[in-house]
Amino acid sequence: MPARLTATAHNSILLAGAVVALSYLAASFVSPAFPFDPIWKAAGIVLLSAYAFLRRAPLAGAARAFSAVGDIMLALEPPQWIGGMAGFGVAHLFYCAAFLEIVRRAGLAREGLPLALLVLAASAGMGIWHFPDMGALKVSGLAYQAIITLMVMLAFVSRAPMLAKLGAVIFMLSDSLIALGLYKNIAAPPGSIWLTYVAAQIMLAKALSDASRP
Repeated sequence: MPARLTATAHNSILLAGAVVALSYLAASFVSPAFPFDPIWKAAGIVLLSAYAFLRRAPLAGAARAFSAVGDIMLALEPPQWIGGMAGFGVAHLFYCAAFLEIVRRAGLAREGLPLALLVLAASAGMGIWHFPDMGALKVSGLAYQAIITLMVMLAFVSRAPMLAKLGAVIFMLSDSLIALGLYKNIAAPPGSIWLTYVAAQIMLAKALSDASRP
């Protein structure tokens, strides 16, 4: 019974994090003022971080904690793009470590190598396309892109749950939508960036927490 209660509590935190994070989709309609806006934006991700730590998945928990820092940086006025990229870059390094831990325990999934190479090729193509328009963000932008690309590649060559691999890909999709707006002035469909981002974080929270124990 205690174990069942603990599992129920964990799932409640996961659900609360998902609901609070998704509720931020309403921010564009109510235009919350500082400091409520960054607090609201990061709150759901902080709950997902707590979920991972409670599930004894510290690498995944740290990844979401630094994601929350990135969210706060981008919610400031004006958005602090370099600070945001730094926060999310560190988050993806923790995700990389989580996938490497799975590789250490279970070995490489060599069948995922073609997909990993496809991700590398697609990322390189996007980087070349964006480069002339990146301005002062050339160094930080390319460094961030390299880190998230590595994270997705490691997801494919690890024996992580399929949900974690899907979450990694959707995270990269969300960031690609941001890049289109930031570098090419191509607006994403309303809500699509936040929806894909939150979906990715929920998937990674659940899957990497499940996979954290041998």
